[in-house]
Amino acid sequence: DIFESRKLIFAWNVIDQGFSERVITKLIEHDKDVDEKNPITILINSHGGSLADAFAVSDVMKNLKNKVVTIAVGCVYSAALIILLSGTKDHRLAMKNAEFLIHQPVWSKEENIKFQDSRSRRKKEEMVLSQLIDFYSNYSRLKKKKIEKLLSGADFYFILHLTFVQSFGR
Repeated sequence: DIFESRKLIFAWNVIDQGFSERVITKLIEHDKDVDEKNPITILINSHGGSLADAFAVSDVMKNLKNKVVTIAVGCVYSAALIILLSGTKDHRLAMKNAEFLIHQPVWSKEENIKFQDSRSRRKKEEMVLSQLIDFYSNYSRLKKKKIEKLLSGADFYFILHLTFVQSFGR
């Protein structure tokens, strides 16, 4: 039973530095004992947050000795989807009523941005968007062109239904 795991981590709330520190610490603690019958399980219910912190958790997950089961419960939006997709292949699950959302990277708006700063920001935005597209294409069956279309469409936010997300499976 997935809820009886001794290695259960709850990934609730906004993904920020405190979130990633807490989850990474638990992942490392749970990875000390390798047990095929008791993988690390992460229950995810988050509106997303920092991409950098989500990728930090993802990087640690990919380097663990134990399998990592990820389970979507409630909403798995934005950066939270990165954590869900970082679970071990064939061990990514979703509850029946789970919701998913992807969107273009969001940057805080500042009133007085110098020209050089705005060029610099555009480069960073392009780099992060490319990183997201590469990540989604590596951890799903979706082709880069499809992901680019989803992320650059007229709808800034794209709510994904479970049947569509199942095509992500890899």
